[in-house]
Amino acid sequence: MKSNIKIKKGQIEDYAVQKTGDQTIDGQKNFTTSPRVPHAADLGSAVNLEQTREEISLKFLPLNQTMEAFKIEIDLNKQIAKTANFTLSDSHHKVTIFCNSSTSTINITVPDNLRPDFVCFVFNQNTAVVNVIGSGLTTIVAPDGAILEHRKRGMIEQIMGSKSFLVTGEFS
Repeated sequence: MKSNIKIKKGQIEDYAVQKTGDQTIDGQKNFTTSPRVPHAADLGSAVNLEQTREEISLKFLPLNQTMEAFKIEIDLNKQIAKTANFTLSDSHHKVTIFCNSSTSTINITVPDNLRPDFVCFVFNQNTAVVNVIGSGLTTIVAPDGAILEHRKRGMIEQIMGSKSFLVTGEFS
């Protein structure tokens, strides 16, 4: 590339990138090899790849630990079968309940004294319907209904430690 710039003696610093000192460099610069960037010391500095990876690792490590803990909890999920009416208890926390009756409705009663983070899963295996009802001070919040029909599944989850329980899934 030819340049039309004529440099007078003593003016080289006006036209060249210096090894030290502050300079403002304008325009697009293309490098044939990647420049080496030291670890950034302040907010306005460029960051090298190693430092970027360290930052990402530090930011996402807690998330990865949380996801791993959650995975372990899911792996430990218990499964039980019910053929008649029953009342939920803390022992049903994180349990999948398979309801199996062909002759009558199975009522799941949700009491108002369950642990504040309670959640359980329900699957209706047979032809009788499963109905979710509250007792005591319990409020059932069921946007789609609280009846679970044949081959449908859902979840019962306490809302932020309150006496309200969200019933979601394939309920009608």
